[in-house]
Amino acid sequence: MNYWPYVIDERTKINLAKDESQKGSTEGDEEVSNLKTAEEKHWWKMKLNRENFLKKLKEKRDRERIRTKKSMEDMGYYFY
Repeated sequence: MNYWPYVIDERTKINLAKDESQKGSTEGDEEVSNLKTAEEKHWWKMKLNRENFLKKLKEKRDRERIRTKKSMEDMGYYFY
């Protein structure tokens, strides 16, 4: 069971059948580190894309609000 302070990372692979004398092999560690860096790259890429998307959406909404306000002022509605 995984409780809060003892969360086990899914990327770590525990091989209980492996003997202590075979610790020289680091193939699994490299695989985990490559997976970790790929996940981190993907995470940062998605985060930056989301921030840019939200910034563009906010700018678009502001432009639309200003455009609507101006067109309503042209029709005779005034905002004070």
